[in-house]
Amino acid sequence: MTQLSRSLVLVGSALALALGGGIARAADTNIWIEGESAKTKQLGDNSWYNSVKKGALSGGAWASNWSPDKDGLLDFDVSAPADGDYTLWVRANPIGATMSVKINEADWKPVDLGKNIDNANIADNDAPDMRFIAWVNTGKATLKKGANAVSFKMTSGNNHCGALDCFLFTTSKSFIPAGSAQPGKKLGLADPGTWAFEPDADDFDPKSLLDLRSLNEKKAGESGWVTRTADGDFALGNGKPVRFWAVNDNVFEQPDEALKTHARFLAKRGVNMVRFHGHFQSDKAGSKITDVNDDQIDKCQRLVAAMKEEGIYTTVSPFWATSGSQASWEIPGHPGGAMFGLVFWDETTQKGYKAWIKELLTRKNPHGAVPLGQEPALGIFQIQNEDSLLFWTLGTVKGEEKKRLCKHQGDWAAKKYGSLDKAKEAWDGTGADGDDFANGQVGIVNLWEYNADAGGGKGKRLADQLEWLSETMHDFNQMVDDYVHKELGCKVLINAGNWRTANQVKMLDAERWSYSANQVMGVNRYVDFVHINPTAGEKAGYLVSRGDFFEDKSCLLNPRTIPTSDKQVVGFPFIISESTWVPPIQYASEGPMLVAAYSSLSGVDTYYWFALGSVGYDRTIGKWQAANPAMMGGWPAASLLFRKGYVKKGEPAVHEERALEDVWKAKGIIIAEDEGFDPNRDSGSMPKESNVKAGANPLAFLVGPVEVVYGGDPKKSKVVDFAKYIDDGKKTVTSDTGELMLDHGKGYCTMDAPKAQGATGFLSKAGTITLKTMTIDSANDYATYMAVPLDDKELKDSQKILLQATTICRPHGWKQTATEFQDGDKHSHQGFRIDDTGSEPWNVANAQATIGIKNAKLTKATQLDANGMALKEIPVEAKGGTLTIKLPADALYIVLQ
Repeated sequence: MTQLSRSLVLVGSALALALGGGIARAADTNIWIEGESAKTKQLGDNSWYNSVKKGALSGGAWASNWSPDKDGLLDFDVSAPADGDYTLWVRANPIGATMSVKINEADWKPVDLGKNIDNANIADNDAPDMRFIAWVNTGKATLKKGANAVSFKMTSGNNHCGALDCFLFTTSKSFIPAGSAQPGKKLGLADPGTWAFEPDADDFDPKSLLDLRSLNEKKAGESGWVTRTADGDFALGNGKPVRFWAVNDNVFEQPDEALKTHARFLAKRGVNMVRFHGHFQSDKAGSKITDVNDDQIDKCQRLVAAMKEEGIYTTVSPFWATSGSQASWEIPGHPGGAMFGLVFWDETTQKGYKAWIKELLTRKNPHGAVPLGQEPALGIFQIQNEDSLLFWTLGTVKGEEKKRLCKHQGDWAAKKYGSLDKAKEAWDGTGADGDDFANGQVGIVNLWEYNADAGGGKGKRLADQLEWLSETMHDFNQMVDDYVHKELGCKVLINAGNWRTANQVKMLDAERWSYSANQVMGVNRYVDFVHINPTAGEKAGYLVSRGDFFEDKSCLLNPRTIPTSDKQVVGFPFIISESTWVPPIQYASEGPMLVAAYSSLSGVDTYYWFALGSVGYDRTIGKWQAANPAMMGGWPAASLLFRKGYVKKGEPAVHEERALEDVWKAKGIIIAEDEGFDPNRDSGSMPKESNVKAGANPLAFLVGPVEVVYGGDPKKSKVVDFAKYIDDGKKTVTSDTGELMLDHGKGYCTMDAPKAQGATGFLSKAGTITLKTMTIDSANDYATYMAVPLDDKELKDSQKILLQATTICRPHGWKQTATEFQDGDKHSHQGFRIDDTGSEPWNVANAQATIGIKNAKLTKATQLDANGMALKEIPVEAKGGTLTIKLPADALYIVLQ
């Protein structure tokens, strides 16, 4: 058998076929070659390098080289049906390797392995080493009719290492890799009780019965800049209120056609905002602090342009202190590396920061008509990501740098009290490490000192330090606001935010007050439980691997972990700029419904799923993931109900007003955001002016909005009578709108609004769930079922309803064992050990439910694929004004008409 007959796939039919996650259209020619099928080979063998998951490779093997003295060489004869230009895609090892390709008489051409996509760890033990595989688009390749000589060379300085799984010549401009799947083929692998999730790439056929693109504008920013309304929400340039269903988007390396496909894919599923999280400072050794990263700016411009065409706005996050500094920047006293806290107070860093964002916002834009600073498709500008002076990283400031920071506090204290001697007197002589009053330096009290209540001089010093740190951040945020809006003339909304403080109870309000210099408040907040790998240090922080131990919990049994439980600062939109149900948690299908429903109830304006790295769905498990069938599969119904406001916003369950002096003293706290808050222990002494004498129930966030005013009148604080909504005995919480109920004893939540109904959680324990229009009778241990109208009518009257089913998903072959384990602090946990991470495709637990909809207009049910295309009609019973349907095992989307 010839190599051509083994590997050539010619698509000549009139139908579009799925091509390994991409689309092969009628005229496309595709030539797929296995790396191990080379005509001649010069390869050095290494048993460790070849210890990989063979099932993750397209032909069950790769051609690899590991040699101390010889390049790896592979020669192929490739037959083409006609002269023409192709795109050459290569699936190869991208880590530590160097590869070149030569076609016929052309020169050797480097394969830029750094610009890869679909990157997957294939080490047989999941170790985070070199054994990865990824696809690379090498660009244009010209073939002649008949035989072509194609060669690959591996030349790395590390033992000349390199590995080739396969390569593809294609005339398709829309090809999107899908792991090891060959053109037009599916793996079809499913463990018992599951079905294989292997969707075709979406070709956006107008016959699709599920497409939310029309919710977006024709082009983002077509009516002007996104604005903040007087009551603290978002509006489009034309004044129309808007909420954003958003994602963190890392699809920067894709070719233009693939990026356009990605944007259309997102818009179809209800996304109208993406977030670019990058770093615009130069990362080159020897650079000046004012130098920029040209590549990052170009990627950002390109992403904004692609998303704009599909009505999707972009949030830009330009700086992360963790990304570090260069020695050549000459920040006084800074040892190099991470830059925690510097941007808030160090003038050298601030000079660099201004230069970075100026270039970002004013540089000529090759991908758009105007610079980004004049582009209304730029929806939100985030000042920085996850940095604060109110976190433990403050303790990393040492030596000369700390002396400078202490001098900063000394200047502040001298200004407040008239002199440092008077400050010392006010503090009753309370000292701190770094005190050198003679040289104007006031030491920094360790943040752990805030864990205990303190009075007298120590309490005053702690309060002053908290005020100074907060004002320092506020002043920086104000400076950025003035610089962007006034000096650069950019009208974008500006957001200040963080993820958490060193003490959420005593510091969060101070932190969040510092954001009031800008227009938008925000936080990064994940659903994440204990996950460790005892043999690999921090590996569990970024990988899901064999040998990991993890807790597998649901928010529905741990309701204080629901990420939308946030204080809404009156008058400010609120965003959650990074969040997901972090794998290997399997209870993720609850996420879209809980986010949509409780964001609507509480007033959270935007939730950004973290994160996307593929054009469509991911094909196997990753640590920071949202594009699996449990989460992304649940977006259509959830994004629709959230963006259309199908679940009502509640009346405030807590309205808190805090005098700033009470914020600095950590006095009079009614409610905090995270799980550690105890209203009987942590609320502190209430100011005598307050009408509220004790802390509020932490489950208040599930009753209605929890809102706060900083610099307000404590007399105006109030809480509802929680006895009406929270039953601690039954472990239930009902929203003040009556539309949401969470049973955190049994672990399920119901949504019962006129236009949005459903349930999520451990449904077999719930029995038959009866809502106003919908009934759910499920044998699933865990699942999520939702119904929303596609014609904007109430469900009881709608003539086109989307019924959405999401369950648990795991990679094929996933194995875990229940066990007790200890974390690094020797605390014991009940959880699981991962015995095998499996491989593609996703295996989705079978739907086991009978659904009833009380609507006499409905007579039929059509099952859709993951792209909304009709698959088949499903038998229904229409009787007594109710349509009843037993869901097929592989149900995802069903349209009732």
